[in-house]
Amino acid sequence: NDAYVRAKDLIKLEKDIAIKIQSSEYSNLTQELMMQAVKFIYDSPVTGIKYLSEKLGRSYNTTDGLMKRLIDLQILEEITGYK
Repeated sequence: NDAYVRAKDLIKLEKDIAIKIQSSEYSNLTQELMMQAVKFIYDSPVTGIKYLSEKLGRSYNTTDGLMKRLIDLQILEEITGYK
């Protein structure tokens, strides 16, 4: 029962994140890249820009910009102390 509730909550979270990204002001390409980044983050929740840039096949700077946008949308939270 606990696993069912957690799975249900995770599905709701994924939908809420998708809605937040899709209703943002960013271009379709940026939204797609942000969705891809979120999927990689699900696989590796404690991650860095370098890892994500390799997974996305994008430059470090592009990926850094995506992460800043996800933080601005309150989807991600910076926890290392670096801003």
